[in-house]
Amino acid sequence: MGHLARTTAFFYTQNIDFRKAIILTTNPLAQEVFKETPTIFMPLHLQENTIECAEFIANIIKLYAVQEVYIDSFPVGILGELQNVDFSKVRVFYLARLLNWQKYRTLFQNINYVFEKVWICEDLHAPHQDFIQKNAKSISNITLTYPPEPFIDLRQYFQLKNELWLIIHSQPKGEVEDLYTYAKWVLDWKGSMADFVIISACRDLDIDAPNVYYFNTSAAYMYLPQADKIFTAAGFNLLQQAAPYKEKHYVMPFQRGFDLQFERAKAYKKR
Repeated sequence: MGHLARTTAFFYTQNIDFRKAIILTTNPLAQEVFKETPTIFMPLHLQENTIECAEFIANIIKLYAVQEVYIDSFPVGILGELQNVDFSKVRVFYLARLLNWQKYRTLFQNINYVFEKVWICEDLHAPHQDFIQKNAKSISNITLTYPPEPFIDLRQYFQLKNELWLIIHSQPKGEVEDLYTYAKWVLDWKGSMADFVIISACRDLDIDAPNVYYFNTSAAYMYLPQADKIFTAAGFNLLQQAAPYKEKHYVMPFQRGFDLQFERAKAYKKR
């Protein structure tokens, strides 16, 4: 979900008409986020085969006469597949965020393309920064702005009588449940009364409590001002969005393959 949210924000910040774009993704939620944008899903059987994955991407570029390619987070793809794509007839752009570069760098040897421009969203490790310096024509920092979306009054919608404690996490199920356990521990520690609203794509959670309500939206950030307490993981987007509400924000980082949530959470607390 993070890639979709960041792409939406990037389009909005750069004033790019997303209706003229094509979204290539593995995330089934993309069609809900980009209702007016053609979306192509990477077949599951290609997601572990870098050569076949690269061939699929090359065919998409040819079929749709793509002129510009925008890459989010992973400069050679999450498998390293983009090192096998011929980008000689397109312009390639890259939106960079924090990566476990030491681990990610093992996926590829070299790249055969140069980035027309790289936008850097947050502080990077020095080797990652060096890679960008060597392979980009232009580099700039960017602060993403997330587009305003319609929202409702959660207190009125659920007829809440206590404080509103918001838990935001798309998936997986176990991590959503961990965030609830953390929030419940804080509630017990404070001796407060609260109603929990969980914004998540998960619906089969092992949570049985009368004061827990479920809601799903791709624009969870619109509900941050309504909350008395906020509980999230340490993904890039939500830490950007929740920064104005740090005094009521509780962060629980999770282990990821290439993302460094614990490092990001530590830096967030210091800001």
